[in-house]
Amino acid sequence: MAQHGINFLMPILLDGAVLEDLEYIELIFKQQNSENAKIVKQSLWASDDSGDAKTKDGAKNVILVPWTREETYKFQRNGKFYGQARLHYSGTEYQPETPPFEMVMNESLFGPQEEVPYGSD
Repeated sequence: MAQHGINFLMPILLDGAVLEDLEYIELIFKQQNSENAKIVKQSLWASDDSGDAKTKDGAKNVILVPWTREETYKFQRNGKFYGQARLHYSGTEYQPETPPFEMVMNESLFGPQEEVPYGSD
């Protein structure tokens, strides 16, 4: 569980996708569930291991997305936010539609005296 003042890794289960078939995955996170909403955080998993997100040891379809304390401050405390995985398959332009997934930014990630205004960069 993430705690105030530390960096953490968020596991993302890719149900129905096999990492071996993918070239890369773009992970985007937004405060609102809207196509036009501002992307607040982006992360990249790449088959050549060049991205910041990594495969969880021993897992075939779980990647770990790194978060910094500062990145958590960009989201509304105790508020919902949304992620989406954009899958890019090797050797093809095929990019399936993936539905957004909903999460909550836990208040324990924020220090009472150190809160940065929601949405600031």
